[in-house]
Amino acid sequence: MNLGKGQDEIFDKLWDYLTPKRKELLCRILENRTEYFTIAIDDVKKEHNSGALIRTCESFGIHEVSIVDPEFRRRSVRNTSKGSAKWVEQRIFDSWHGEDGCIRDLRRRGYQIVATAPTDRGVFLEDFRPKAPTAFLFGNEAEGLDAKIIEAADEVLSIRTEGFSESLNVSVSAGILLYSVMKRIKPSLPSGFFLSPEKKQRTLLDWTVKSIPRGESIMKKLTQEAS
Repeated sequence: MNLGKGQDEIFDKLWDYLTPKRKELLCRILENRTEYFTIAIDDVKKEHNSGALIRTCESFGIHEVSIVDPEFRRRSVRNTSKGSAKWVEQRIFDSWHGEDGCIRDLRRRGYQIVATAPTDRGVFLEDFRPKAPTAFLFGNEAEGLDAKIIEAADEVLSIRTEGFSESLNVSVSAGILLYSVMKRIKPSLPSGFFLSPEKKQRTLLDWTVKSIPRGESIMKKLTQEAS
């Protein structure tokens, strides 16, 4: 989000709309946001599942998710994610493959691709050691990830279960996975784990506008007055 001319002054005026408590909350949460891990999910059939996934990612400090679902742009997950959707950046794709596909986009941005699937081919979560920025791929609740997507991944990851059910709800799986990898990596965080200063600045502006009733209208008015 770029405010153009007089952007520092505009931000200061927007910032003044917030209470000290709200300002402290935004800054504290922003300090723990990361793009080192990200989640990509395939064509979720039920909105409450995609909403729950986004809410899970937000609670663990994941800054963005990728969603491969052409219909997603015409649906809202705001209610089922209890407002979490507006605090998580969403990249929407029509497909996994191809020049404009999700996998190519993730690789361009430096992520290793880890597919999650109930299979013996890969490693179990307790044995997984993240060594680079990682995108975890999840399939939809009906069919899981397509075999071609699993084949394209750098690694395949499974969550060990002990019951009759081989697979878990996608948001439950994401929660278990993120808790495990976050706990494992936090004692010695890699360089670049948290957002860059520039990304923090842009995100703080975005969150400030979203925290103000009619924030978009107020920002537009301030921008017009400054030009």
